[in-house]
Amino acid sequence: LDDAFEKYYAAPPSPPPSSSPKQPSPSPPPAFTIFHGYEFNGVPGAFGMMLGLPVGVYALSWAAGRPSLRDALLSLRPALQKGMADGVLPAAAKGLVVVSGWIGIQALLDRFLPGPQVHGTPLPTSQGPTQRLTYTMNGHRAFWVSLLLAGIVHTRQRAGGGLSLIYDYFSRLKHGGILFATLLSVWLYRRSFEKTVPPKLI
Repeated sequence: LDDAFEKYYAAPPSPPPSSSPKQPSPSPPPAFTIFHGYEFNGVPGAFGMMLGLPVGVYALSWAAGRPSLRDALLSLRPALQKGMADGVLPAAAKGLVVVSGWIGIQALLDRFLPGPQVHGTPLPTSQGPTQRLTYTMNGHRAFWVSLLLAGIVHTRQRAGGGLSLIYDYFSRLKHGGILFATLLSVWLYRRSFEKTVPPKLI
């Protein structure tokens, strides 16, 4: 009896019986992502946005300086004819050079400034393991380098120059920025139909 008593209290206590059934363990996440379809209503929607956004930006820029919507609509056609005659396209070409140079500087900063490497969201694939692109998180450093470069350019110019020229050439920069965005959208739209294995940053 003493031996049985010692064995009973020396053994670890058994867990109490559970009244609820044992819940199954959650299944691990799938190793691939199912492609759920295109956004923006597919190819036609993306094409419409690509060409419609520049027109919308120009329309808002034009209408903002009109006293009423009626006046904006009535004066739109003469303004378009006069704008083409006054050389909007040459002005846009000059602004495009400046905007392209600025974007080129940002691209160089993105490629060469250090920063932690992070993985993006899973890419939509129909089969196989999930693939992710790797990004360098150096946007904060690029901001300060850009601010430093702008300050150097501004302080080394004579009075009336430097960054104040942005105001004087705002129209050219506006046209150049819209033209650059449109050309980049067309190029990216075309590249979206090309398949690269493995996926890579453009």
